[in-house]
Amino acid sequence: MESKAAGKKIAGKMTCHAKAKALAAPVDAACLTRAEAKFGMAFSKLGAACPGAGNSVEDLVDQCVGTLLGDVPGDGSCSSRSAKVVGRWGRALMTCAAHDAVAPGTFATCDTRAGAKNTDALAKAGSCTAGTVSNDLHDDCVTPLVAALPATATTTTTTVPCQHVPGGSCFGSCGPGEFCGPIGFQACGCLLPTSCSASTYPTCGGDCPAGETCYPSRDPSGFRGCFCSATDVPCSSASLPCGGLACPPGFACFAQLDGCGCAEP
Repeated sequence: MESKAAGKKIAGKMTCHAKAKALAAPVDAACLTRAEAKFGMAFSKLGAACPGAGNSVEDLVDQCVGTLLGDVPGDGSCSSRSAKVVGRWGRALMTCAAHDAVAPGTFATCDTRAGAKNTDALAKAGSCTAGTVSNDLHDDCVTPLVAALPATATTTTTTVPCQHVPGGSCFGSCGPGEFCGPIGFQACGCLLPTSCSASTYPTCGGDCPAGETCYPSRDPSGFRGCFCSATDVPCSSASLPCGGLACPPGFACFAQLDGCGCAEP
């Protein structure tokens, strides 16, 4: 979709600037050119679906990147890492917009999840971005880009069920009051906003059936999420998903290669 192409360009150009910030050097023109070329190819594949939209969207993406760079001043490790995070955040929001075009009403939940994930990543990078970065992403990036894209490019009569899509995201339609979210490694399902699997790792706390508790969970593949597990099952049990008792303070029960074991979140 054209929204995803725009998001990839935001992330690509911010990565170029992140590399320059790490070296305290001018941005590599060749890196920016590659980002432009990928964007051009993505739009050319859409053909008649986006007549005349490529140039206007490209200009808006460049304006968006200029604004975001103002939110990540200076050079060094913090600025470099933050620029990458902000670029990924922009790409995530444009993916949310693309999904919302197919399943209207899903943007708000997708937006909230992207905001929580990337705000946490910015804090880990060193908290050196301007406090306006979230507003700028919405006001100067997503809103003008979505408005510039032709409506015919995002309409469909097909209802897509909730599913895992390449790149690790969840996409598709669910019932009233539900949203499509991760329920395991490369697995997605329809969730209520108050459910355990909809809560944020590692501070899990959603609803579970009687006799179960919402625990942070990860597996050897690196997947992180929240799952319900029996409250009275010790961590040494091989019962999956892992949860239960007997982990010291600051540790949680996770899936290991040979069962369940205590580890830091």
